[in-house]
Amino acid sequence: MELNQKIKQLRLEADWTQEELAQQLFVSRTAVSKWESGRGYPSIDSLKELSVLFNISLDDLLSNKELLNLAQKDLKEKKRKSRKQLFFLLDLLVVDFFFLPLFGNDLGTRVAHVSLLNLTETPVIQRGIIVVSVIFTFLYNLFAFYLMGRNSKFNEKYLIIFSISCLLIFTTLMIAMRQPYAASFLLMLLVIKVFLLIYPR
Repeated sequence: MELNQKIKQLRLEADWTQEELAQQLFVSRTAVSKWESGRGYPSIDSLKELSVLFNISLDDLLSNKELLNLAQKDLKEKKRKSRKQLFFLLDLLVVDFFFLPLFGNDLGTRVAHVSLLNLTETPVIQRGIIVVSVIFTFLYNLFAFYLMGRNSKFNEKYLIIFSISCLLIFTTLMIAMRQPYAASFLLMLLVIKVFLLIYPR
């Protein structure tokens, strides 16, 4: 008997609706429906919960082939999720602007390399734009990282596009303000983020 048939049989034997089983497993009714129709498979964690709930071993619940396929699928999903989380965590490094000497103070005869906190020879408006950009980038990516960790309903494609767009704008601003080290730092983050997106799955 296939896994989807076993799940349905166990649910019916327990005299539960799909909604009731979903509540026991803390998943949606749609997920249970997909499992029973064979259009989707439970995660490893959900399989463990099913095993405990129905007092049945994983060996009885799954064939060796099904167990191997689900384990491989679960591993791929965890790797994908980790890459996406790292994608957003990278931008949190912009907080280093406050501490690393990535900005130039023009002192007339020479340029002193300073952190954003010590950037005094730049117009207040430019400093304000940089500070706001750093804070916005940091908070947005912290929020996106949080959403990715919670498997939120937010469309991750839009989160990623917005993150890349903000980083491109921030890099362009640093180039326009003649801050090559800060721009190089942001460009390096951008390259790593693009690599994470195109890295073989």
